[in-house]
Amino acid sequence: MTRRGFVMPVVVLLALVGGLVVGVVLTRASQRAVITQAQLDAYRDAHREFGMKSIITSWINYSQSTSVEELTGGGGEGGKAFRTELPSGDLVEASFFPAQAAVLIEPAAQDGQGARIVRAMRDLDLPDTRPVGPLSVDAARASQQTIASLLAAALQDDELAADLASDIVRTRRDGEIARSELDAVMNELGLEPDARRMAERVLTAEPSLWRVRTVYTPRRLGRAQQEPVVYEGYVDLPDGRVESSTAISSNEVFLSWYRVDERRNTAPGARGAPG
Repeated sequence: MTRRGFVMPVVVLLALVGGLVVGVVLTRASQRAVITQAQLDAYRDAHREFGMKSIITSWINYSQSTSVEELTGGGGEGGKAFRTELPSGDLVEASFFPAQAAVLIEPAAQDGQGARIVRAMRDLDLPDTRPVGPLSVDAARASQQTIASLLAAALQDDELAADLASDIVRTRRDGEIARSELDAVMNELGLEPDARRMAERVLTAEPSLWRVRTVYTPRRLGRAQQEPVVYEGYVDLPDGRVESSTAISSNEVFLSWYRVDERRNTAPGARGAPG
């Protein structure tokens, strides 16, 4: 083999090896860029999620003297609470909806008796459910099916549960029922003390649970418009308002807070939520 014939394969081999090395370096650089971007996105999302929660907390704190129902227009169905533009130009819109008409299906925070009732509700696959909050449902807004099913699990008497649910639905007016009216219904049916205690445990005329839905819309950059990001959570507001600054500062009103997957458009462990 001549010297020229020997050099040519070596040149080709070196070019091939050099190309492979460059390819590996570029691939690793690209992978590092992807990993770095993912870390930056996670960091940004975490801070944005905390920021949305802080905005809601501040709004509740500012509105302590007024009930959420009044601030969302009254009528008992909830709705838009506020819309604000941040210094960055991003928009935040928050809405509150009554949430205690849905039945609890996560038993973690319940005692033995409560956990038994919650597990029974989960097995029924009811249309309106929630993952957090009190065991009781709103007697004024819960469906007759929900009330009857919950009472049947609590009282372990299907006929009595159906009668009580029917009387409650017949008594309430325009989505409202007073505590005295709820007591009167139980008195008319002559509930035994133990049955009455259980009924009072799973029904309330004074709901405190609200579902918060926050839509974050980044400002438009040129022609590009980023998709809105939606966050939801449950807050516990006795009497529809917060009186304790300690509860506010420690975020104790929040029972959950999460980013919503718009493809499912529902909360983890929840079905039938409005909005």
